[in-house]
This record gives sequence, C-alpha cells and structure tokens, in this order.
Amino acid sequence: MLTLARGTPGRGKVGLARLLAIFLMLLVLLALLLVFLGIWWGALLAASLAFLLKGAFRKQGARRDRYLREQFPEALDLLVRGARVGVSLEENLRTVAREMPAPTGPFFAGMVGQLDMGVPFETVLKKVAGQTGLREYRYFVATLSIQRLTGGAYADVLHRLSRMLRDYEEQAKRADVATSEARLSARIVAGLGIVSTISLFFLNRQQFEFLATDPEGQQILLYCLGSVLTGFAVISHLVGRIRE
Repeated sequence: MLTLARGTPGRGKVGLARLLAIFLMLLVLLALLLVFLGIWWGALLAASLAFLLKGAFRKQGARRDRYLREQFPEALDLLVRGARVGVSLEENLRTVAREMPAPTGPFFAGMVGQLDMGVPFETVLKKVAGQTGLREYRYFVATLSIQRLTGGAYADVLHRLSRMLRDYEEQAKRADVATSEARLSARIVAGLGIVSTISLFFLNRQQFEFLATDPEGQQILLYCLGSVLTGFAVISHLVGRIRE
C-alpha cells in the first residue's frame, strides 16, 4: 500500500509518479527504437510492459484513494467530537494523525508537521486540496477555510459533510456491484488472448512465428492488441462515468 511522507502530504506519491513517468518514457522510446530496427515482437513486449506498469501504478493509487475515502468520515467524526468539547482545531488534527491508520494518519501527520514548522494554516489547506485530488478533501478544505475567515463553529458542518460522504460511499459501492460483470468480462477476454498466444507458441510454433516475424502476421497481432487496449479504455471510461 502506498503511504505518504510525514513531512509533506503527497510528497511520496509525487516522487513515485515522477519515477514511473521516466521509466514509462524509456520503455516507449525503447519500443520506438525496436520498431525502427524491425524487431516487432520486442516493440510489442516493451509497449505491453509499459501498459501493465501504468495500470499497476494506477491500481495502487486507486487503492490508496479508496482507503482515504473510506477512512475520511471517521476522521471527520474525530474532529467533530473534539470540536464539541472545545478542543482547538490544531489539536484535533494531531488527534486524527495519532489515532487514524495509514494512509489517513500519516497524511494528517504531514499537515501537523507543516503547521509545527510555522507554515500558515491557509497554505497547508491549499496544499491538501491540490495534492490529494479527492473531492472529499476539497470539501473539507473549503469548510475549514470559510470557518477560519468567519470564525463560526465548524462541528455541525463537518458532521453533515461526514454523513454526505458516507451516503456517497454507499452509492459508489452499489455502482461497483452494478459494473462488476462488465469488468470481469473484460479481464476474461484479455486473459483468453494471453493464454491463446502462449498456447499457440507451444502447440503451433509455425503459426506463432507467422505472427511474430511475418509482416502480415505482425499487422494482425498489432490490430488484436490495439483492439484489446481500446476495449479496456472504453470500459474503464464507462465505469468511471457510472461512479461519478
């Protein structure tokens, strides 16, 4: 599971994203070089590896975001309980950082660390809104920003926000159930393509060499790969629209 650096919220995620971007760019350049040299199977292998690595990173990032969403209402409840008994907002943030598990706890610990170093509270909130990329945290930042300007009580507002986020999470789970069949079908189709290619290598070496070395076979292989990737992209887009 991807965690965050304690010093600055999101620093670990940004650093890993940069390393991945550099590695993916090198793989793409390698694929182009192999195409130029006429080594089509190597180009396909490099392009497929880049696609798989990007998908794995996105999946890990999505898992981290899911944990942040699921844990956030509980973090809001801690803030609400502290506010109702008169605990300051800064101390409430320390409580969340101390009691919440990863990745929410380390994320709030990064906020507290910046506040302890003298970074203005408004600046920390702006960084939080930009680094998480989650609408839940943007709502949270907007609520606290307004509270800091007006000086009003924020406990009731955060309580309503917590209830709204729990309702949203229930709707997201129902959307996952509704789209599970489509996602499973896509994985089965992709898996069948990989299994068929491996089986062809062992059962019909001549046909496999036709796909790997013959120009017409390479075009057929590229068309099949492009079709599978396009199907994945369309399904991912449709599933994402349902979850919004």
